[in-house]
Amino acid sequence: MDGTPGSPRRPAPVIRSELDIVTYKEEVVQALTEARGVAQSQVRRAQDKQKRLQDQHAAEPSFQVGDRVFLCEPAAKSSNAHKRARPYGGPYHIVLLMFL
Repeated sequence: MDGTPGSPRRPAPVIRSELDIVTYKEEVVQALTEARGVAQSQVRRAQDKQKRLQDQHAAEPSFQVGDRVFLCEPAAKSSNAHKRARPYGGPYHIVLLMFL
């Protein structure tokens, strides 16, 4: 079982004795372990690709003195009282640019 889409599946063995049950169990555990590893590597590969594509198109925000901006002030995570509160305050005017 190589984990690729369209790969043929092994037919379930006919169980005849307790020894066959133990062998079958070991084969199933091994197949599931392999399938989990394949799935994890594919997810990791897809996430890396998505991050790479996002990083290509993402740009640092650029502000100028006099721009009007909104400030994100999210509510506290532990309180439901601010569930419907607006998370952005403003608009504020930029009066000074500070670069760190």
